[in-house]
Amino acid sequence: MSFEEKIRCGVLDISDISKLSKIDHNLPISITNTSQVLDRSAEIKSLLGDVVKHSNQNYATAVTKAKTDRLAWRKDKVLRTMRPRMSADRYTDICKALAKLDGTDLNEVVTRLEMRWA
Repeated sequence: MSFEEKIRCGVLDISDISKLSKIDHNLPISITNTSQVLDRSAEIKSLLGDVVKHSNQNYATAVTKAKTDRLAWRKDKVLRTMRPRMSADRYTDICKALAKLDGTDLNEVVTRLEMRWA
């Protein structure tokens, strides 16, 4: 009995586990006596991509920050865009000026900066 036949029949020996990486994801399976070929490689790739993305600490921190304080996230995003294009002194002055603003004024300024620097 071939390795693929063992998988189809549900008879898989422990010694055959080393061959699992060689499995073709297009093997026919039986669903209520109907033979179908399911290609699950795209689903597996998507699932693994999501697991890797969501387990990344930087990604998780960014998503949490964007959800908890949207205005601070927007401000930081604009400042990251602006920073490479200006001197350190000018960048520091802008950060100090933004720190002095209250919520409403800060929202207006960030919206204007997003339109200019986007």
